[in-house]
Amino acid sequence: MKGRRRLATVEFLKHVDVVRASCAQTAIGWVAVAVAEEFVVGVSLGNRSHTRAQERLEETLFTLWKPHIKLVWIPSHPYVGQIRRYLEEPGVNLSRISVAVPFSSAFCLRVYRRLRHTVPGQVITYGELAKEAGIPRAARAVGTWMRRNPAPIVIPCHRVIRSDGTVGSYSGGATLKRMLLELEMRWVLTHHESPINPHGT
Repeated sequence: MKGRRRLATVEFLKHVDVVRASCAQTAIGWVAVAVAEEFVVGVSLGNRSHTRAQERLEETLFTLWKPHIKLVWIPSHPYVGQIRRYLEEPGVNLSRISVAVPFSSAFCLRVYRRLRHTVPGQVITYGELAKEAGIPRAARAVGTWMRRNPAPIVIPCHRVIRSDGTVGSYSGGATLKRMLLELEMRWVLTHHESPINPHGT
């Protein structure tokens, strides 16, 4: 359809070699983003300092992608700018940013891809996400993939909550998770509209 926005992919990569990374200060603290080719391969959010953002991103990269990667810090990257703007104005579209993960599980990839179809102001439970990804009884597995998500915000795991309505766990802590949900809801209410899917689905 003309004008329809394409949702960027989440793909499995067995390994990455050279990774470029950059930091920026945002409304919720320092963010660091790592990119290999055109894929985001790591994001660190809500850090108290530039140094801590770098340290946490490196922990993610060297844990998930193994220590042989070559990490190059650069002054800036367009993806960092997009994420920074999103944290100020959640209407910014992140759907064109592709993500690579080191997990080959077909269920994991379906979970991450489905989650990218959620939008600001929406939440989904672990059980609902498991069902929509094709394995209704796999809520616990969904929780595992949320904890291992290398690219929070781009894969918006903060929108996944418990069935009782509580926020549940988050890699950056429950306080940061609530902050992100409140930021998105304020944007929706400020614009006097229901959550709108920017992906045209």
